[in-house]
Amino acid sequence: MDLRTTGIVIAQVWRDPAGRQVELARLLNAVEVRPVDRSMGQEAGVLLARAGRGDAVDATVVAAARTGDRIVTGDPVDIRALVAASNRAVYVVPC
Repeated sequence: MDLRTTGIVIAQVWRDPAGRQVELARLLNAVEVRPVDRSMGQEAGVLLARAGRGDAVDATVVAAARTGDRIVTGDPVDIRALVAASNRAVYVVPC
């Protein structure tokens, strides 16, 4: 299984300045972390406008997703709206 996220998602979960979040650090070793560059930022902004949502971090997760991917999220309502706006066949898995 290919795992990917964006760097901004890491900012939402990383809190220890000494890097002692061992389990998270191990998981991140297996994850492709995509940068939020201008292109992704623009795509995320368009998705936010189309979906009528406001969370730019969620929008970058959807922008990084490819058709057939699964997005595991604690916010399935917003993610589903963004996926619908993307016109991609992406599965949303609530956790």
